[in-house]
Amino acid sequence: MPSRPSWCPGGSPADDARALRDTIERDTGLPVTVAIGRTRTLAKMLVELSKPFGYRAVTDPAEERAILADLPVTAVPGIGGRHGARLAEVG
Repeated sequence: MPSRPSWCPGGSPADDARALRDTIERDTGLPVTVAIGRTRTLAKMLVELSKPFGYRAVTDPAEERAILADLPVTAVPGIGGRHGARLAEVG
């Protein structure tokens, strides 16, 4: 098993996200937003929902569904206005 990075407390995914955000800010002075999700796409969406300078971790499928249910289809990276409108028509 690989060792944990020094910034990683080894708690929950939310603890890890917060620790990474705080470490980057402390070491570089740059504010960042960090998100952890079960997929890259979900993590990208969580970053947008957590800005500015936030953190979020969602690893529970039920919580994922609840978050996604409240978002328009255009919140998915790569789905723009034209495709979003077409998808909304179809339902």
